[in-house]
Amino acid sequence: MLSNTYKIKYYLNINYLMNVKRKKKIIKESTPVTFEIGVTICSRIGGHITFSFLEQLLERTFGPYQLTQINDVSPFDTIEPNSENIVAFLINAIEKDLTEHECEILSVEIGETPLQYYVYNNRTKKVYQRIKTYLNIFHAIEKDGVLGEKHEHSLELNCVALGNFDLKECVEDTMQFYQGKYLNELLAFNQINPTLENISILLKKELEKAARDKGGNFYSLEIAEKSSIAYIC
Repeated sequence: MLSNTYKIKYYLNINYLMNVKRKKKIIKESTPVTFEIGVTICSRIGGHITFSFLEQLLERTFGPYQLTQINDVSPFDTIEPNSENIVAFLINAIEKDLTEHECEILSVEIGETPLQYYVYNNRTKKVYQRIKTYLNIFHAIEKDGVLGEKHEHSLELNCVALGNFDLKECVEDTMQFYQGKYLNELLAFNQINPTLENISILLKKELEKAARDKGGNFYSLEIAEKSSIAYIC
C-alpha cells in the first residue's frame, strides 16, 4: 500500500510538426496539440508534499514551451517531441529537486487524447500503453437455471500492455468481432454464461494472443458496465 503518494496533472499546449497527406504528397504541417501529463510522486520519508511545490516544478519545466512551436525550442529542435521524449525530459528536469526533498517519481503518463496514454513506470523502467475504448453488446444472464431478458450494454474497456506495438489496432481488431453482437448466440459463449467476469476473461485471453502476435505483452483489462464499478483481470 502506497502512502504519502500524490498525483498531479499538467496540460501542455503546443504546436508541433507532423506528417500529413496533402494531394497525394506527405508534407510536414504544424498541428496544435494538448498533452495531458500525469505525474505520480511519493515521499521517501513518509512526509507530506505540498501541491504548490509540485505545481511549481511542472510549471518551471513546461512553462517555457506553452503555446510555442515546440520543434523550434531546445531540446526538441533536435529530438522529436513525442510522448517518450517528453517524459524523459520531464524526469531529467525535476528528479534532482525531488531527490533533495526526499521524494521520487513513481510513474508518468502522457496522452494526446483521453483515450490513449503512454505510461512510464520509473521504478521498473518499463513502458506501458493504456487504451480506453467502448464495446457495445447484447446479452442475457442465466441465474438459477433461468435465462434473463436480453439487454444492451455499452462496456468501457481500459487496456494496458507492455511493449512497443500498436495496441490501439490490436484492441480494435479484437473488439470488432463482438461489436453490436448478441453474445449468447456466439460459439464462444455457447457453454459460458456471458457475465461481465466471463466476458473479461475471454477477451483478455484473445487480447493476450493478439499482443503476442505483434511482439507485445498484454498486461491487464478493466471492464466497466458503469463508471463507478469495474472488473479487472
